[in-house]
Amino acid sequence: MDLGRQYAELIESAHDALRTHRIQDELRTGQSEEITIDEIVEKVTQFGQSSRSSKQVSEIAIARVKRLKESRLIGPNFPFIAELKKNRLICLDCRRLQLNEVRLVAAAAARELQSHGRNCARRIEAGAPEDGDEQWLSVLFIDEAHNIVPEGATTVTSNVLRELARMGRHSRTGLILASQSPADLDASILKRMQTRFIFALERDQLKSIGGVRSDLGDELVEALPKLGRGICAVSGNGDQIRHGFMMKVRERRTPIGGGTPPVFAGRTKRDGSARK
Repeated sequence: MDLGRQYAELIESAHDALRTHRIQDELRTGQSEEITIDEIVEKVTQFGQSSRSSKQVSEIAIARVKRLKESRLIGPNFPFIAELKKNRLICLDCRRLQLNEVRLVAAAAARELQSHGRNCARRIEAGAPEDGDEQWLSVLFIDEAHNIVPEGATTVTSNVLRELARMGRHSRTGLILASQSPADLDASILKRMQTRFIFALERDQLKSIGGVRSDLGDELVEALPKLGRGICAVSGNGDQIRHGFMMKVRERRTPIGGGTPPVFAGRTKRDGSARK
C-alpha cells in the first residue's frame, strides 16, 4: 500500500472513531458536540502508536490534520438541514474558492443530503417517522458541473456524485447537473442522469449525448446547434419520457445576478462619439 493511502486511512479511522463516540453520546444525552482538530490529532497519534503504521506515516497524518486549521472551509458547525427546512433553498456561493475547495463543498453537500434522506427513509420503514420525514425531498443543483466531476479524472466528488446519481432515489435526493460541455463531464455520471434538457449545443459536443440521438431523431439533433434562446430538446428514461421533444422554457421573472459588467461603456470612437 502506498504511503499516501496509509496516512489517509489512519486519519479516516481516527475520525470514524470520534464520530462513533459522538453518536453514542448524542443518543445517551440528547446533545451533540463538535469534533475538534485537536481531538483528531490526539486520536491519530493514539492510533499511530498502537498500529503497525510507521512513525513516518503517523507524522505525515498529524501534519495533514493540523493544516486543516488553516483551511477556509473549516469552522463552526452549520445547521445545513435545519436551515434548508426553514428556507427551502440554500445557495452555496463558491465564487471566491479554489476549484479543489469547491469540489469539497459539493461533496459535503451531497453527503449531507444523502445522509439525512437515508435516515428519513429508514425511520419511515421502521414505522417511527419524525416530523417532516414523509415530506422530505431534496435536490442538489451543480452549475459548471464539468469542473466538479471532469471526465478522465478522479476528484473528491467523483465517487460521491456517482453514488448519488445511481442511488439518490433511495435517499430521497435528486441531482441536477448543468454544463455547456457535456463531453467534459464524467461519463459514468452522465449516463445515469434520467432526464436531459439540451439547449443550443456545439456540434463537437453532440458525441457525448450519443444515447440521446436515437430518441430525438436526426432532424431534432441537426437542429440542436441552432436552437434559439429558451428552446431545448427534452430526452430521458423511457419510463418517464417515451419520445424526445422540443420545449420552450418560460422566461424567468427573477433578476439575473451575474450580469456582464459594461467594461467598454466609457470608451469613445475617434470622432468623439460614444460607443454603443
